Amino acid sequence: MRLIRWPNLLMIALTQYMTRLFLIGPISDWKSILLEKEIFLITLSTVLVAAAGYVINDYFDIKIDLINKPDRVIIGRYLKRRVAITTHQVFNILGCGLGLLVNKWVFLLSVLSVTLLWVYASYFKKRPFIGNFIVALLTGLSLIILAV
Repeated sequence: MRLIRWPNLLMIALTQYMTRLFLIGPISDWKSILLEKEIFLITLSTVLVAAAGYVINDYFDIKIDLINKPDRVIIGRYLKRRVAITTHQVFNILGCGLGLLVNKWVFLLSVLSVTLLWVYASYFKKRPFIGNFIVALLTGLSLIILAV
């Protein structure tokens, strides 16, 4: 569970539901909003793509993590690298597939997020401005996806 950072995923889900409830509304209809199929699918899609992002980030950080925080390394120690990549792919396919069930725009934003997470983890993480920009963009996309 540490690999996918479940507290962060829970925060993403809560933020999406609270945004839907309090900013998109109407708040008077809160019970039906909480039970909406669309918000559930969008949130689950977002959480799966984010979990895949955490997995691929840890995958690319194995060497540096062995030096900086060897006690917290999961991939390569408790989980084979191949299993990590497979987990990453399954989470992404499920996340994008759920997005497609909602509509093509949610699907496209999911695919964009998957691509940005891969590029960030493999290349831009070590680039100060662009790395931070990608993280900020992905954070914003997790809310923008609610409006499409």
